[in-house]
Amino acid sequence: VPAAVQAAEAASLDMLDDAARPKHDAVGAVPPAPGTMELARDLADQARGALRGGDFVRAEDLANRALETDPNNISAFFRRARARMRQERLDDALADTRRALELSGKSPNPSLLSLHSQVLNRLGRRAESVEAADRVLALNPASDKGMSQALFQKAWGLAGTGDRKTSLRLLAQAARLSKRYVPYYQEAAAAPEDQDITLVFASDWLGQDGPPPSDASAATPAGRLSALLGGDRSRRGVAPRDEAEAL
Repeated sequence: VPAAVQAAEAASLDMLDDAARPKHDAVGAVPPAPGTMELARDLADQARGALRGGDFVRAEDLANRALETDPNNISAFFRRARARMRQERLDDALADTRRALELSGKSPNPSLLSLHSQVLNRLGRRAESVEAADRVLALNPASDKGMSQALFQKAWGLAGTGDRKTSLRLLAQAARLSKRYVPYYQEAAAAPEDQDITLVFASDWLGQDGPPPSDASAATPAGRLSALLGGDRSRRGVAPRDEAEAL
């Protein structure tokens, strides 16, 4: 990953961690014991490392420990949601993104909203996913990464509602902002009119956790879509690591 991208990710992560600090007076928040917030942040950072290493069980365990230490740590909820989503525990992941959004108040982190939108899409709750993606777009993310993520999620949600034309338009916009979405747009645009293009979206994981797939055929949307249509669902959710890696 280029140094500039690593720096941007670190800055975004710092914003997310900082967002957790003033929220202990939020509704339902439990004030942490003195000195525990630093420990919780350290555990949440370790969870991030476990996510990037593809160890989702360990990532969840570390996030659990962070939340036992500080029940209001937004970063820990964010990373536990990612870990649970990667384990196909979507309802649990949704509970985490909702709690993180509650703690975020009126200024949620765009990456958190994008993850919330993604979980809703994977649950088939298209209208809610589109609403969450619209919230990201309303924040006008400064980075192409943040904007393209939201456009991708909104395109997925609209594809699920049958609005193929608008979905393709938004997916094209995402592809112009980030090259990682180019093959997804090409695959969706080339699909027959009677084919459900949500399969193209469902084969992707917006934020890349873990190592790239060992099977090169799974490293493109076409390869993953073929695996889905062919009944091999073992590759579902596997996508190559690239510069679009989320928090």
